[in-house]
Amino acid sequence: MQKFRPILTALAISLVGFTLVLSRIDCGGTYDTLEGPGLTLDEVYNVEQGVYLTIVAREFGWNLFTFSGAQQAFGDKTAYNPDHPPIGRLCLGLAHKLATHFFPPESDTPVTIAAGRVGSAIAFAATLFLITLFVAREGNLVGGVAAGLALLMMPRVLGHAHLGSLETTVGFFYTAAILAAGRTADKGHRSKTGRLVLVGVLVAIAMLTKIQGIFLPAAIVGWMLLTRKFGGVRSSFVVAITAGVFFVALWPWLWLDPIGHVGDYLGRTTERQTVYNYYFGDRYAAPATDDVPGTPWHYAIVMFLVTVPAGLHVLGFAGAFRVLKEQLGEWQGAVLFGIAVPLAAFSTVAPVYDGARLFLVVYPLWAILVGTGFSLALDYAKKKQSTLLRSGLMFAFALQSIGTLTTAPFYLSYYNIAVGGTAGADKLGLERSYWGEATTKSFWEKVPEGSAVYVAPVLDNYRLESLKKYSPVIQQRNITLEPFYYDLKKQHGLVLILHRRAEADWLHDYAATKEPVVQAALQGVPLATIVENDGTPFERRGE
Repeated sequence: MQKFRPILTALAISLVGFTLVLSRIDCGGTYDTLEGPGLTLDEVYNVEQGVYLTIVAREFGWNLFTFSGAQQAFGDKTAYNPDHPPIGRLCLGLAHKLATHFFPPESDTPVTIAAGRVGSAIAFAATLFLITLFVAREGNLVGGVAAGLALLMMPRVLGHAHLGSLETTVGFFYTAAILAAGRTADKGHRSKTGRLVLVGVLVAIAMLTKIQGIFLPAAIVGWMLLTRKFGGVRSSFVVAITAGVFFVALWPWLWLDPIGHVGDYLGRTTERQTVYNYYFGDRYAAPATDDVPGTPWHYAIVMFLVTVPAGLHVLGFAGAFRVLKEQLGEWQGAVLFGIAVPLAAFSTVAPVYDGARLFLVVYPLWAILVGTGFSLALDYAKKKQSTLLRSGLMFAFALQSIGTLTTAPFYLSYYNIAVGGTAGADKLGLERSYWGEATTKSFWEKVPEGSAVYVAPVLDNYRLESLKKYSPVIQQRNITLEPFYYDLKKQHGLVLILHRRAEADWLHDYAATKEPVVQAALQGVPLATIVENDGTPFERRGE
């Protein structure tokens, strides 16, 4: 029974995480669950494309991996959208098919966003299982349990696990690739080619899930070369070649125009539509424009520091110090590189926005270092033979779950105690909400039936159409949605303000002068507010 303890423990923690997410999977009245995050900006595209990919996979089968099949499924005249690689969306599509088969939704739309969200729930559970089991099997059961629980206690990670987005899935494959790289040799002996090929395949899959996978070659190759482990040059060469071959082989769309399409994929890291950030009370652009400066270099580092419970950071830095001091050449060194490379990239060359979303891949790896730090602290308490110290450590660790327990379903607006929580972060001028997830089912249920509602900001032309199309509660209450063009004199009536302060910041000040008709808030900080605009003049400040 002893030998099964790691796998049973990992399974238990992953089931807790999966159940926790499923209990809040609904986004507008599709399933009768506890209230989940409202429909966000990107998940409609992701789930729709995921459903499309499952359809073409079923229709074409292996013929999808022929030039003719690729042309028919992914050509210019098809419904395929290559703005993101296919594997992450395919995972959402497969989960959608599974969920709608066993739990048919009441709505009759061809796509059910909440069903697609199950894909992220599965990926989150898989990540919990992976990090817990891996660390436990390395001889540190306590560290494995602490790592799994630490990831559960990171609200930003848990929040994305509720969404039909790609962050959770790429996080799983990113973590798997880093851990596989860390295990490519034993005690300095030359690595077996088969293990290196597996790493290359996982790198390719991560890159085919979301663009963040592009950090893996630099992290893995950099670690191998720096530590000169297992013949770093040879190992790096095998991993890089394998990753490149499988990356091209598993994405038939690339075959239609190899040079052009690979360029399109790589160009998305630097050539993007401008997205605005609200950071310490100022507006920035990613990338910079002629009128608005670029996001400061320290944005990613600061956001990482303030969006993980502070106590977990203390343990994580203790674990990181141990790795730097004693374990850089072992698998823990690969973990450290997997964290450092994305943060360094987003602090130098890569545009960054939307809080912690773009570098969320580092959080599972950081949870591993938290587990290491917790294990070290517990060993110290045992060495001192202090029951009080051990009890205090466990109590302090358990307290880190407060953020997860108190922010639901607005996990993406979480900030830690270092900045005074969400309320303190708002006073400091940090963004309240970037994806519009505060418009939950209960929010819409408070809007008078038959209302016409103007919405701001509308960052996507498809946003309002998708909100109504995939939110049964809006349809049932016969609510119409129109974009608000920031003209208080002309557009009288109900105005929904999504509190993304990077967009028309004056509008959020305007909302504060009005009695809200409906409001969603966290720690007293408005995340979404509907007010009645009667045309009363308001002195604007900078937009």
